[in-house]
Amino acid sequence: MAVVASEPALRKSMSKILSDSREFHACGFFATGAEALRAIPNLEAQIVLVAMTLPDLCGIRCGLELAARRPGLKIIITTSLSESAFLQLAFTAGIDGCLISPFDPARCTETLRLVSSGMDAARAKHAVPQANQAAVCARLTDREEQVLALLSEGLLYKEIADQLGLSHALVKKLQHLAYSKLDAANRTEAVNQWRQLTSRQ
Repeated sequence: MAVVASEPALRKSMSKILSDSREFHACGFFATGAEALRAIPNLEAQIVLVAMTLPDLCGIRCGLELAARRPGLKIIITTSLSESAFLQLAFTAGIDGCLISPFDPARCTETLRLVSSGMDAARAKHAVPQANQAAVCARLTDREEQVLALLSEGLLYKEIADQLGLSHALVKKLQHLAYSKLDAANRTEAVNQWRQLTSRQ
């Protein structure tokens, strides 16, 4: 099993749970999506636990990309209650299971068993039934929202950079992060999803 989580506490907790387990063992711990995508397809892991929020990539997207590169790989998302609205979206996309943090060793091991055996019970037991399909995979930062707001007004990157007092490169990075969190392929998709999200707040 591999673990993808930026928080040291989560990696440490999973390390202890796996070391105490006689059924599962750790074959790698990764702090970012990029590290995971480089390494995990070449490991013997059958299950990957991915944190919903990663510093460089939406956890759902990371999990789905790993599953695409390694057919048969099982993906479990771990998330906090504040992010639970995103879970139905994750399951619809093809995620195999979920753990709501904080979780105890027994629940974690049970979920690993269910996912390993291919049972859909892992979804039913730990999923939150209602979800906002326009929700992002992780909270947008204030800066990302500012960039989206200006993009929605039709401003160019240089104009956004001048208005916010940022470099062109930073504006592009913020735009990329926002697109990733919204799972948007282009400006139109990102702006439409952001407008839907803000209209419901």
